[in-house]
Amino acid sequence: MACITDKEVELFSKRNELIDTLSEERESTPDEESRIARHERDSKTTKLFHGKAELENWRQQMGQTRTFQGFQLTPARADLLVVDEASMLSVPQMLWLVNHASENVSRVLLVGDSAQHRSVERGDALRVLEQSGSVRYVELLQTQRQKVPALKAAIEDLKAGRFQAGWEKLEHHGVIKEVTDGVEMRERAVEQHLEALRGGKTSLMISPREAERAGFRPN
Repeated sequence: MACITDKEVELFSKRNELIDTLSEERESTPDEESRIARHERDSKTTKLFHGKAELENWRQQMGQTRTFQGFQLTPARADLLVVDEASMLSVPQMLWLVNHASENVSRVLLVGDSAQHRSVERGDALRVLEQSGSVRYVELLQTQRQKVPALKAAIEDLKAGRFQAGWEKLEHHGVIKEVTDGVEMRERAVEQHLEALRGGKTSLMISPREAERAGFRPN
């Protein structure tokens, strides 16, 4: 959860417009994007923010995110309250948020997908708001993050419930790799992880089973 002032909202909007324009002009691949982003975008964004000091201050403000529970314990006033993964808000939490925003004349921006993870506590607040029509909302209909056409088509199949077609596209593109031998699986996972880090990329290894995860622990 982030607390943002009106000025920061305006700057954030201008920065995103700048980044989108640069991306469209370049028509670059994701790998090329990452290589040019640091130099070109940072240079133009710094000019937009009238110097590095103002840019750094904005970054610090945007980085001051908090958990919802932490915000409830020490609430603060802001022009705009942004709640990410809002599908995880329960009805009591949503009620508290609405009351807090009303008392402090704050706007609330909920970002999330009601089809994803839901709250542990009672009530599916985001879905209730959507279905009741009590609030205005916009829906992202096209996948924006994935730029590779084949992978984008697979994701759109999965989102639409066409699971067989989606998995087949992923497998055909070489995204899904099945390794039955545990030792080989760990070796390949570590090799690909280190290769990504050496290439300046980020890497995340996820295992749904404790027994598999234990194999990656240092001796």
